[in-house]
Amino acid sequence: MIIDIVSPEPSVPKDPIDIPDNNFLFKFIKDNNINNYHLMRSWKHSKTHQEIIDRERWIIFNKDNKLFYKIGIIPLSNDTITFLNNAHFSNHLVSATPSTIKSSQPNGDIFSNILLTETNENVIFDVIKSIMLELKWVNTEAKRIFSNRKYLDLRFDWFGPNMVYDKNTKKITSIDFEDVQWVSKDEYNAIMIKRLIQALDNWSIYYSVFNTIYYNYNIINYLNYCKNFIENEI
Repeated sequence: MIIDIVSPEPSVPKDPIDIPDNNFLFKFIKDNNINNYHLMRSWKHSKTHQEIIDRERWIIFNKDNKLFYKIGIIPLSNDTITFLNNAHFSNHLVSATPSTIKSSQPNGDIFSNILLTETNENVIFDVIKSIMLELKWVNTEAKRIFSNRKYLDLRFDWFGPNMVYDKNTKKITSIDFEDVQWVSKDEYNAIMIKRLIQALDNWSIYYSVFNTIYYNYNIINYLNYCKNFIENEI
């Protein structure tokens, strides 16, 4: 069956893909009575048709109830399910089963859409500060839900299409969840800084903010802010 793959960025055209009728996607859609939907593009690099099919994971957007479903063949870990079902998310509803993460649509706009036109460098710093607050929230919730554990990494990557930014509240909401992992403090610090460097590099492909990130060594100021926050606040 031919299904449209839709990018979070409206400037990217739909990409129809022929999915075999026996793919687990169609069983999920039937079992959950989903009739009006499209699939979300959820890979960062170009893939062949077979590579897309072989990923064995899909993100479905139900146009009727505005819910996202991230489904996969490989079961989620018990800790991932426990966290997603018990954390107090502030901007949307999230729940999980071994094969599915369901979430509502947060307030705001996909951050990559904002990057297409935004030139105000304050927005970039507001997003970075909000990312830090989100990391702190994750580990505050992890301490409430679990006991005597290390640092929880929800494996957000903060690429433009994977966050929603609300200009009114100046807050981001990460919307792409992976299996959680527990790490030591040193591992956590290193992972987050590496991921932030990758995110800033991703944002810089949008011409409107390239100069904001690199002009007058702003990227170094951003990373120093994040390093100090992660070391002292989380």
